[in-house]
Amino acid sequence: MHLFPEDRDLLRAAILHDVAEVNLGDVSGLAKRQTPALKAALDEAEADNAARLGIEYTTSERLKFVDMLDAYLWANHHRPDILDGQGWPDQLRKMTALATALGVSDKFRAIIEERTKHG
Repeated sequence: MHLFPEDRDLLRAAILHDVAEVNLGDVSGLAKRQTPALKAALDEAEADNAARLGIEYTTSERLKFVDMLDAYLWANHHRPDILDGQGWPDQLRKMTALATALGVSDKFRAIIEERTKHG
């Protein structure tokens, strides 16, 4: 809501996007990147679950960005010790590039600076 206050569809998508993972679990992005066949199988299963549940299964650059940011902030709060490895530095670079492309780099930078100061 802070990054894209006018985008109500994004808010709905952000709330519902993980619902399709029911019965599958939330597999890490790192595992999906390292095993493309796993990612393809999970994507198909999630799309099937979404259809069965009657929810629209959408992705957008904004949704990818806020999902990545949510994961990063979760890790920063619960496991700040892992942010220097396990793919997180690359994740931060990707988020920074996406924030710039989406026109929210100043807001993004402020969120990261605030959260990494206070955990």
